Amino acid sequence: MNKPEISIPGADDELVRSILSNPVPEFGDPGRAEIISQISSELGIGMVDPSVRALLWLADVEALLALRDGCMGSRAAFRLLLGHGGIMFRDALTSWACDMFERWAELTENPFDLCMERDQFCVITRDVNTRTVNVYPHRPAGASNARSRATLWEALGVFWEEPRVVGWRQAVFGCGCTNELGNTMLLRTDVSRAWASLHCALRPVELGRDFKSLSVQFFWLPSHQCPSDVPLLSPPAFAPDNTGGLEFRNPWNSRRLQSGDFLRLLTHDPERCPLPSFELLEIQ
Repeated sequence: MNKPEISIPGADDELVRSILSNPVPEFGDPGRAEIISQISSELGIGMVDPSVRALLWLADVEALLALRDGCMGSRAAFRLLLGHGGIMFRDALTSWACDMFERWAELTENPFDLCMERDQFCVITRDVNTRTVNVYPHRPAGASNARSRATLWEALGVFWEEPRVVGWRQAVFGCGCTNELGNTMLLRTDVSRAWASLHCALRPVELGRDFKSLSVQFFWLPSHQCPSDVPLLSPPAFAPDNTGGLEFRNPWNSRRLQSGDFLRLLTHDPERCPLPSFELLEIQ
């Protein structure tokens, strides 16, 4: 089977030009910064847990406005939530980190064969020596997993509006809690370890009209060994070279992959071999 073409959106693509000029647009939004400043001032909080800062800077503006208004009506409760709830939010966010050796679900149709047929190579580096990984970590059912996931949805509901969270839940409980094809992709072995330990992520940007391509951005995620508190008014850093000591090559320019680099995932048959779920990648 021929190696499928890999490309990124063209340089003349208006969407791509906009994103390249500001890879994480939320961090450069002055309106968002002003609302966060108002929350900080209202609660008298300048330093917060890194997870709280990340959630606030990436939250829906409407949810931020609701948080700001809530702070004005119940300072003590929101000071407790944002000032001391970091451990709860951090535990909820990291509860889904994949275990590299967790058990796979038994399905009548083997999605791994279809995943190999669709991707053929590592979707990030286009190398061989791959393994199939979950986009959203599938875990065996259990009371502890149920509790951690319930906390996760509660946390997401604080920072994003209900329709968006409902869409994520539908994706998760549709294929995210299984090994269906929309929840799988091929990654090189060392890339899969970085993915499972949340050292990197793919941000979905645009799904092709024919459902045969999905443009994504690669991001190195900040180290988990963050300081106990960080400045609330400074957005999280996604430096291009903040690789945590890892090094992957961009498959089409042979340079080191940097935060903000574009890739495109492809499928030859969107009905039989659908692409990884846009919503599941968005949660990541």
